[in-house]
Amino acid sequence: MKDLDQYTLRHPTQEDLIGVAELISACDVFERAESDYSVEELQMDWRRPEFHLNKDAWIVLAPDGNVVGYEEVFNRKKHYRLSGDGYVHPEHRGQGIGTRLLQVMEVRARQHIPLAPPGEQVTLRNGVSAIDQAGRDLHEHEGYTPVRYFWRMEINMLEIPPEPRWPEGILVRNVIPVKDEKPLYEAFKEAFQDHWGDAPWNFDTWRERRFHSEGFDPSLWFLAMADEQIVGGVIGRYRQENGWVVQLAVRPAWRQRGLGLALLQRVLREFYRRGTRQVGLGVDAHNPTGATRLYESVGMQVESEYIVYEKELRSGSDK
Repeated sequence: MKDLDQYTLRHPTQEDLIGVAELISACDVFERAESDYSVEELQMDWRRPEFHLNKDAWIVLAPDGNVVGYEEVFNRKKHYRLSGDGYVHPEHRGQGIGTRLLQVMEVRARQHIPLAPPGEQVTLRNGVSAIDQAGRDLHEHEGYTPVRYFWRMEINMLEIPPEPRWPEGILVRNVIPVKDEKPLYEAFKEAFQDHWGDAPWNFDTWRERRFHSEGFDPSLWFLAMADEQIVGGVIGRYRQENGWVVQLAVRPAWRQRGLGLALLQRVLREFYRRGTRQVGLGVDAHNPTGATRLYESVGMQVESEYIVYEKELRSGSDK
């Protein structure tokens, strides 16, 4: 490591919330010229169950007191699937901050090993922007291996998307808070159960993040109903001034009928009606359900790529 004496490493407090959010936004702007990250998103992350600021997160302060580094580790699933997330301000890279943050995070991550189910492989995963070569080199130097690629895709609509063609027997309506919360949670949980790295939030966490955020707008949620059962759905919201597709899901029994395309077209048409032309989403580049092809079919293009790096902390069975 280079000289880090001028920097301060400590756990964050709620008073550091804005500083960390500004750091994440600065990294976004550096890597893709814009940011739609919000203080609210970070606040909700800090309120996750089993996440403790005084144990699971670290910040680095520059001599002027500004937050220039951040790292966290989160117990995604039963202490054997751990995920990290880290940032170093572009103007302070190359000083050894990223290395130090990865190392302290791993120390904390290894404390989960005795709590993981016996015989289970324990892994630690971290995401890195594909264009951040220094970050990629750092992870590989620290023993991480790239295991998955994710895309941020966007569309800039020049005209209104086509009218959806719904499968026979499908009725579409907006979400109804309280009434639809548990059935929708179960529908989405089933739809995503075969996705890589799936570790669903519990119902209370999912409900808080989906129904109680500042950006909640039920008129951007569309549910596909068959005989009063939710068989698919799409959640839209705004991130700053741009549209965002939070989730799009179709239950396995209803796939290959054009339902996913119809749901996507429906939410895009609603954004267009409101005057919003730029809409984005995140997707696993190797999604087994063909989601990337679906998004490309409506004109979405890859705007940026992220690499998930993984480090094995304990060998064992890999579920």
